[in-house]
Amino acid sequence: MPVVGGDEVRWIAGFPSDGLGLITHETGSGYLYAKLARDDLAASLIVPPWDGTLHTRDQWLRLELRCDGTDTVLRIYPGHADTDPRVLTWSGQTLSGPVELTGYRYRVRPTLRYGDQGSEVAELQNELIDLGYDLGSWGADGDYGQVTVDAVEQFQTDYGYSLIDGEAGPSTRAGIDLALGGAYPPLWISHVAVSDGPLVGPEPEPVDPTPPARLVAGMPI
Repeated sequence: MPVVGGDEVRWIAGFPSDGLGLITHETGSGYLYAKLARDDLAASLIVPPWDGTLHTRDQWLRLELRCDGTDTVLRIYPGHADTDPRVLTWSGQTLSGPVELTGYRYRVRPTLRYGDQGSEVAELQNELIDLGYDLGSWGADGDYGQVTVDAVEQFQTDYGYSLIDGEAGPSTRAGIDLALGGAYPPLWISHVAVSDGPLVGPEPEPVDPTPPARLVAGMPI
């Protein structure tokens, strides 16, 4: 399963008291961008304006998030640099309460429903066929008809979804990804710092430990 580009979302931190999370994703040009997401895969993302230097997702990046009680600001630095951040600001958006760090990932794709047509529908139909669901003689024809509705409802029933509606929204598509064996490489967090004051700033570069001395013939010991 390809997991690249702008449709892969990484849920970095959650704020349960606010029902929000901080997510990052790659733009079409390969740069890292961040948004706030509601605790619902189908909800619209909260998009901030940004300023400063662009950084690519494949770099080692440091994220500093701060809320002053009125606005929320995210600064993204490459590595241990303390200059040239990318700055994203959610004006009027506050965050509070405990923070949950997570590496949860999913893909953002449009909700598909009865009457839709096109390549996205055909992709969904092929996924359902791969999972063993019967789409009749028409197969993956790109037409979201009643047969596809029935197959999606059966998938939702088989996997214990609370809403059986025959629509392939983000949560259903995420479930299909998992059922197909979709796996993501791990996310790594090197260190976490928390402050109730100003931004913490970078930590010093790690220092490689001094290698042990080698014993050489004739060396005094």
